[in-house]
Amino acid sequence: MIIQAEDFQVLPDTKCDSTYYMNLLLAHLVGLPAEEEKIVCFECGRYDFFLLRDTSKRNYHISNHNQYDHINIAVPVEGLKNVVFEGNGSSLVFHSRLVPFALVDTVGVTMRNFSVDWEFPTMHQVEVLQVSEDGTWMDVQLNPLETYGIINGKLHFLGTELDNPHYYMTFEANGRLAYRISDRGFHPTSIKEIGFGKLRLTMPCGEHKPGQFLALRPTERPTPAFFLYRADETKLENIDVHFAQGMGVLAQRCTNVTLDGFNVKRRGDDDPRRFTLHADATHFVNCRGEVKVVNCLFEAMADDAINVHGCYLKTMERFRDGKTLRAAYIHPQAYGYEWGLPGDEIMFINSATLAQLGDVNKLVSIKPCDVDGIEGAKEYLLTFEKEVPEIPANGDLGIENLTWTS
Repeated sequence: MIIQAEDFQVLPDTKCDSTYYMNLLLAHLVGLPAEEEKIVCFECGRYDFFLLRDTSKRNYHISNHNQYDHINIAVPVEGLKNVVFEGNGSSLVFHSRLVPFALVDTVGVTMRNFSVDWEFPTMHQVEVLQVSEDGTWMDVQLNPLETYGIINGKLHFLGTELDNPHYYMTFEANGRLAYRISDRGFHPTSIKEIGFGKLRLTMPCGEHKPGQFLALRPTERPTPAFFLYRADETKLENIDVHFAQGMGVLAQRCTNVTLDGFNVKRRGDDDPRRFTLHADATHFVNCRGEVKVVNCLFEAMADDAINVHGCYLKTMERFRDGKTLRAAYIHPQAYGYEWGLPGDEIMFINSATLAQLGDVNKLVSIKPCDVDGIEGAKEYLLTFEKEVPEIPANGDLGIENLTWTS
């Protein structure tokens, strides 16, 4: 079944918001036969998505990102089966803080042949003009299109939600990362305006040289370009992500994910922007089956290319029956999503040594302790089939879900 996006007023090159009409198209897909393949075709061109009243809000908690009560999603693909989104080389441009694509409770969804970018990235770039002989200050040139201010001695880029940079990466003029200059904190002791868009930054800079570029970024990593949650048999093909406010792909509790020709990359060798992402190119959290990454390029992002991992719970209390535990997520950027279900196989470890403790067990029940539902939960009451190990004296009792790390 072929579905034309233009029939739902999702039209290219209008510079108008496509969010509302895209969500009408998604609502139509929900009513179509699930087992029949549906191909949604977009006419090649530019499509813009804004954070307006039509943007869908959800209570999803995205692992390894900043946590919020609600997040805004431009294209919420939820509960769909056997759908192909064919971009035909289109450019999708997003505005403000939002998740471009969320694939939740889907089976057999493919997205292909388009690019993702932001009109106004929340990373900012300056060019090094001069470095003092003693390496204590340097002069830099801002992009002339940037609106900035020096407020209480700190540099702020106005007009974006994440306006105060805390870290920076150093790039050479050719777009490559500068050799042996690590990702660093951006904490000048003074900032002085010495001309239009020219600043003197007092900070250690002896390793820098004129012609280099500093990509400044905030601490936050709010949203990935693609969020996959309980999304099975997903394929992302021939997609270029030029910028995102978090990772390129964050997949959690998914089965069989394929990235083929999925690139985190600059817009070309002549792209004046040297940077791409706030964080990692890809993360696969508590996924199972096959994670396949082929024919991909990951460059100029602020962290790793690929991470595949689970998420331990920490035992907070062991009850007298020996089969019940109160356990919690610990990392502030990893909680609130479905950790396990009855029947899952569980392993216990000593956090100090990572050695397995006892035998593999089976989860009988799991209930949130701190909220009514799974979304947003930080603590669980867990009951197991067999008695669980004692909390070790030299460490914590960690809990790993083996069913969702294989």
